[in-house]
Amino acid sequence: MSLAFAGAFLISLFLCTFIIQALTGALTETRRSVLISALSSTQVAGVGGFHYFYNISNFDYVTAPGTAGVLLALNILGALDHVDLDAALRFISSEQDLKEGGYDVNYGYDGTPLGDDLGTSYQVVTALKALNALDRINRTLLVDFVLERYNSSSGAFHELVTMAYGRAFADCAFGIEFRNFLGEVAYAADNVISTFLAVSILKDVDALNLINVTKTLEWVMSDQSTNGGFKPYPHAEPEFLPGWSSLIQNPFDVDRDGAGIPYTYAATGVLKALGFTYLLDKEKVRDYILSCQFEDGRFTIHKDYTFDRMFCYTYYAIVALGNIDMLNETSEAVSKVKNIVLRDQLLVLDNSWPVPMPQSEYGLFMDDGDPIGGTPIAIEILNATGGLSLLSQPTPRVIPSLLNATLVSMLTSGLLLFILIIISKAKRATAPKRATST
Repeated sequence: MSLAFAGAFLISLFLCTFIIQALTGALTETRRSVLISALSSTQVAGVGGFHYFYNISNFDYVTAPGTAGVLLALNILGALDHVDLDAALRFISSEQDLKEGGYDVNYGYDGTPLGDDLGTSYQVVTALKALNALDRINRTLLVDFVLERYNSSSGAFHELVTMAYGRAFADCAFGIEFRNFLGEVAYAADNVISTFLAVSILKDVDALNLINVTKTLEWVMSDQSTNGGFKPYPHAEPEFLPGWSSLIQNPFDVDRDGAGIPYTYAATGVLKALGFTYLLDKEKVRDYILSCQFEDGRFTIHKDYTFDRMFCYTYYAIVALGNIDMLNETSEAVSKVKNIVLRDQLLVLDNSWPVPMPQSEYGLFMDDGDPIGGTPIAIEILNATGGLSLLSQPTPRVIPSLLNATLVSMLTSGLLLFILIIISKAKRATAPKRATST
C-alpha cells in the first residue's frame, strides 16, 4: 500500500503543479519576471506609449518621458522583446515639439502646457541613447532647444520662463521638493541641475563643442561647498524660514553650508560628462554624500533635513558615488540601499487558496505612494550597484503555492488510497469462499 500511495501522490503532485503553473505561472515566479510583466503590460496598443501605473485607463497619462523611462528599465532588464519597441519609439518621436525642439510633461490643471523643459528632454535622450535610437528625433531642433537655455557669460544653463494663468513658470521635471511656490520659477536662474541636464543632452548628441566647456567647468567648480557637497548655484545660502514665508529667496532646500544631494549628483554628473572628476577631492565628496544617509539605507535631500525620504534622493546619492568611482569604497552603504530597494517592491498577495493572487501593481516598486517614479529608479539603482541578480529571487507566493499543491496532492492521494482499500475489502467480502477438503 505504501508504494501505491507514493505512486498516487507523485501522479497527483505532477498534475496539480502542472495545472497551477499553466493557469497562474506562480511556481516559477521571480521578482524579475513579475516586474517585467507589470512594466510591459502598460503599453497601449495602437499608441505605442506606456501608461502611468496609477491610472492605466486614462490616455492623458501616456507621455514620452514616461515611455522612455519604461523602455530604459526594460533595456536594463534585457526584456525589450516583451514590448513593441518600434511602436514605442514612434510614439516618442511623435511627441517632440517641432516648434521648440524639446519635450514637455508639465501641464496646468486644464491641460495648458507650461513649456518644454530640460528634465523631460533629458529623460527621452538618455533612453534613446541607450537604445541606439537617437535618429528617431530631430537632433538639430533639440540642440537649438538646449542652447537657447545657455548663458554664454557664465557657462551655466537655466530654464526659460513661460507665462500661464497670469503667473510665471520655469519648471523642470526633476525629482526634488521645493520649500514654497517659488519652485515654479526656481530654474529660471542659472543652476547646476539645468546645467547637468543640458550638458548630458549635448554630450549624448555629440554637440559639446557648441558651448564653452572651460566656462561651464569653472562655474560648476565654483559651486562646491566647504563641506564637500555642491550647491544649486554658487553663493546659495540656507534660509531658516517657514515654507509659507514670502521672504524666502532661495527655493532650493539646502543644508547649513548651502549644499544638498540633488545638486551634488548634478555637479558630479557634469564633471563626469566633461571628463574632469579628477579635479575633485573624491573622499570629501564621498563623506558628504554618506552623511546624508539614514540608518535604514535611504538618503535625504541634505544632512540637516531628517524627514524627507523621497526615493529619488537615494538614486542621486548612488549615482553621485558612481560618478566619482566611490561605490566600491562604500560597500556597507550600498548594501543597505539594495536591501531597501527590494523591500519596496510591491509583492502583496490576497488569501486565495490554493494560489494566493497578486494585488494591484504587483511587481512594481513604490516611491512614496507612486510606482511611476519608483520603478525605473529602483531598477537603475540595482543596476548601478550590481544588484540586478537579486531580482532572480522567487516571489513570496511560490512557496505557499507549492505547499498548497503538495497538500492537495496528499489529500487526493490519501482519498484515492482510502477508496481503493474500501473497494478491495468489498471485493474480498463478496468473493465466493473456496471449498475445504476433509
